[in-house]
Amino acid sequence: MEQNFEKGDIVRLLKPDKYFYLVASHRPIVAKIEEIHDDYYIMEGIYYLSLDLINDSSQFAKIAHIPFTEVEPVEINSDYDRDIYMDGIVCASFVEPGKPIPVQETNFSYYYDRLDHSKRVDGSTYKDLLREKQLKYVHEFQRYLREQKEKTGLDEWLAVKYR
Repeated sequence: MEQNFEKGDIVRLLKPDKYFYLVASHRPIVAKIEEIHDDYYIMEGIYYLSLDLINDSSQFAKIAHIPFTEVEPVEINSDYDRDIYMDGIVCASFVEPGKPIPVQETNFSYYYDRLDHSKRVDGSTYKDLLREKQLKYVHEFQRYLREQKEKTGLDEWLAVKYR
């Protein structure tokens, strides 16, 4: 079976009840591709969910091999992309000696709502970009961001990750 995704793409799992996140308590709906093999993906933090595996402690956290047929693109601003957030680069603060170091907390709010407030160099927003480029899927947006990083040589300050 042919696959159309790249390492790092966020995709939708068609059978989320078969899997679990190792670090979260809910079933994964979306996941980031970590490795691509001949006919399956390995996703970041995704493991098999099986009572048989739970009873066998040596197999408890077996990394899931997710077949290409069980993965599809995540549509932007859909019911399936609600666990995606923007993980922008936080610039370091200048701190005078003896002053407290400011703590930057990750904003886990829904990425799509924040795109209206994320400005590009030309003054337009990233939501404008989605319309202009007619990007329909999260992985298309991710690829655009990766291409911009390659063209400019600068780190892309806007990234999309699942939590």
